[in-house]
Amino acid sequence: MSAEKAQLIEKEIKTEQSALKLSMWTEIGFAVLEVVVALLTNSQAVLMDAVCDMTETITAVVSLKLVPLLYKPISERRPFGYSQVETWFLVIKGFMLLAVAAGLIVSNVQLILQGGRHVDFGIIAVFELFAGAVGAIVTVALKRMNRSVESPLVEAEVNGWYMDAVVSAGLGIAFLAPIVLKFQWMSNIVPYLDQVLAIILTFFILPEPIHMVVSGVRDLLMMAPEQDVVDKVKEIASPILEADGFLNQFEDIIFEVSRMGRRLWVAIYLKPNSNIISIRRWSAIQQEIEDALNEEFSDTYVELLPSID
Repeated sequence: MSAEKAQLIEKEIKTEQSALKLSMWTEIGFAVLEVVVALLTNSQAVLMDAVCDMTETITAVVSLKLVPLLYKPISERRPFGYSQVETWFLVIKGFMLLAVAAGLIVSNVQLILQGGRHVDFGIIAVFELFAGAVGAIVTVALKRMNRSVESPLVEAEVNGWYMDAVVSAGLGIAFLAPIVLKFQWMSNIVPYLDQVLAIILTFFILPEPIHMVVSGVRDLLMMAPEQDVVDKVKEIASPILEADGFLNQFEDIIFEVSRMGRRLWVAIYLKPNSNIISIRRWSAIQQEIEDALNEEFSDTYVELLPSID
């Protein structure tokens, strides 16, 4: 490995770890604040946020330990590198969040059946609006940091913070409603408002861990990634193959795209219509396709293979 490549990898590792540390320490701070606010207000919605943030904090700590491994090169012993470890971790994280969500839904349904609970709407509204603003700032910061590394781990944190920001802002507005809109009919739903909002909040959070689990399982089963990824690979590779009439030497073309964690493998099978192939040109086109795909997906391996009956 060249010194320049090693420096680039070291820079990417530091950037990714910095992003994960920012997410982790902010989550720790919020988890502590949310526990305090939940105890002061007796709010299930805030408690649910606290439990989710504590779960995210645990996974963020593990993510930090994983990052250096994920940049190790592929070897004969580890043909996928440590990409499978990253994928397994994201799947486990998704299941953890689903388990937390299911438990909180059950506990809040039980509280509703028991007659609900009164909470301090004013404190919760102020706190949730503040949380929404901070969540938006962290989301923007993590997105900017992830532009140069395109890390699935950081992307998961970005999605989590984005959802937290939207949901917190929504909760803040919802808890302001009984204070600002003093309608008679609202007094009947006030004891149940906190639990109902906690359940709604949980359902807003569910799509992200479900996507993590489904996407991770697809990768572990070596299934093709999402159709938009496959289409993008073809869109980038096809013009390179067609340049200077290279594709005219072949009768058929087949793309096989697979993904594991942050790494993408692209096998392109070409069936030649003659007995002679320029290896030099073949190798140059394979490298050109790999370079072009790495600009889009950052960690892609390309194999241009002859398909011979």
